[in-house]
Amino acid sequence: MRAHAGCYGLVMVALLTNAPAHAAQWCAQYRPGGTNCGFSTFAQCQASIGGIGGFCSQSGEGDTRPAERTRQRASPPPKPKSKAVTRQPERPVPAAPVTAAPAEATAAPAATAVPTPAGFAEARKLILDRQYEAGLKAMQALGAETHPDVASSIGLAHHKLGHADEAKSWYGKALAADPRHLQTLAHQGALRAEQGDLGGARLDLAKIRLFCGNTRCSEYVSLAGVIAAKTR
Repeated sequence: MRAHAGCYGLVMVALLTNAPAHAAQWCAQYRPGGTNCGFSTFAQCQASIGGIGGFCSQSGEGDTRPAERTRQRASPPPKPKSKAVTRQPERPVPAAPVTAAPAEATAAPAATAVPTPAGFAEARKLILDRQYEAGLKAMQALGAETHPDVASSIGLAHHKLGHADEAKSWYGKALAADPRHLQTLAHQGALRAEQGDLGGARLDLAKIRLFCGNTRCSEYVSLAGVIAAKTR
């Protein structure tokens, strides 16, 4: 039995040696165990299993009793990562500008106090003492005609001398320098009342009350008396 098996083994080896590798199409599955796929014809394969036992199959078919293979479940493809949406920072909405309610254009801004020039008191006393010509020259000699006190006093001197147009001009210069100048408003209102412009005089009186804050100011009392005398 062993000699017979050996002969067949030699035949198998010869066939394997002579058959080109690319022509192998048959595989022998031996009963004792083992596989040989080096046969180009079915007859060569049958000859190799004779006396040993087994079976032949075409190359590629493999063992009809293959061991059970472990099937690997295909993992599901990874889900694509969602692209992170970059949120732009919210821009703050600019607040609407708050517009202050316009103040009533009744009160004029206060002028910066400017000290009266030297010699003003003496020149002013001349005018109050009814020395209008001397007082006018003294005021003009001060060289400070843009000062509201000086311009108002020059206007008063012209007013008392009967120079109405000059008086109005100087009162205007004084109020341009200081719209709140109470003395000038009182002198201007008196001149208007004398000329019959009671409406203009009352307007000056209202300004004095506004800037003074009451009706007890000497300028208010003086002008109110002039207006009252003209309405009798």
